[in-house]
Amino acid sequence: MIKRNELLIQFKNDNMYCLTRLSEYLRERKKAVIINIDNTDQFDKSLQDYCFSLAYELSQQLHCISIISLREERYISSNIDGYLDAYEKNGFHISAPNPQQVFLKRLSFIQNKINNEKIISQKYIEDINILFKILKNNLEDEESQFNKFMTAATHGNIRQGLELFRNVLFSNYTNVAEMIIQKNWTLDYTK
Repeated sequence: MIKRNELLIQFKNDNMYCLTRLSEYLRERKKAVIINIDNTDQFDKSLQDYCFSLAYELSQQLHCISIISLREERYISSNIDGYLDAYEKNGFHISAPNPQQVFLKRLSFIQNKINNEKIISQKYIEDINILFKILKNNLEDEESQFNKFMTAATHGNIRQGLELFRNVLFSNYTNVAEMIIQKNWTLDYTK
């Protein structure tokens, strides 16, 4: 019994052995193993390269599919002059979503949550709805300076665009109180 426990501890410490056995077990039952490593573009180059090599090793050892999600520019640079140029790989390009649609969907999601959960005072909910209507009107207008500015400044980097959107709203240059009082506002970024 002591020998068996020692052997089990040894097997449990060998991650690749455990993963290989689990993968075989799942394949015998007609299950697929898919490994997803997300947001690797948030890491520095050496950690990204480690993720690439780990995904490649796991794909080979476990006979599985490995998916790595990263920004397009990082994929291209690594493909030309980096870790990915040494391996045969299948890359699929999925374009960044339209920033205008992302902003509109986020605003609608937050607005629905605020209106349905009723955890905020009704007076504030009315003010928030006025502000969101103004923001949506400015974003829905294809000729709006705000829409053009947000789309251009995002450069396909939605995370950066959302951060910029937040900064615009909370900056001292955006007079949200006056916007709510006026109930109609055009955000102009040409000046």
